[in-house]
Parts: sequence; C-alpha cells; structure tokens
Amino acid sequence: SVSKGKEIFIAKCAACHGVDLSSKLNGMQLPGLPLNDTEWKYGHTPLQIMNTVTNGSPDVTKGMIPWKTQLSPSEIAQVVSYILSKQPS
Repeated sequence: SVSKGKEIFIAKCAACHGVDLSSKLNGMQLPGLPLNDTEWKYGHTPLQIMNTVTNGSPDVTKGMIPWKTQLSPSEIAQVVSYILSKQPS
C-alpha cells in the first residue's frame, strides 16, 4: 500500500508538495503545504488527511483540489498511507 501510494504521490502530488514532501524544489517554494512536518492545516489523523485528499481544501482557490474524480478510494488510501509513513515520530 505504501509503495503504491508513493508511485501515485510522485505522479500526482509531487508537483505541488515536492518529491520529499517538503514543498520545495531546488530551494524554491512549491504551491502545496509541506507534508513531512508536524504542522497540519486541515488535520493530521488518517481520516482527516483522507478527507482533504478526497475533497480538497475547504477553499480550493487557496488550496488543494479534490482528487475524488481522478483517484479511486483505494488509491487515495494508498497516498494517505505513504504520507503517514513519512511523518516524524
């Protein structure tokens, strides 16, 4: 699940969140929020992250788009598994 989530993340999410989830590319800030730290704008539990990936941020004009039309529920769960696997202890 985690390895499949990584593949999907790199293909779909890394453009905004960075391959290393830092939201940076060659020192430049990308539009997404970092996902490899302890700060979470819309919640850090698995269900909260799944909701954000599925439905996007509450204000899509300032945040992430909903992925529910482009990813299946199992693919979203795999992406969430990958993101959670990269969280600091």
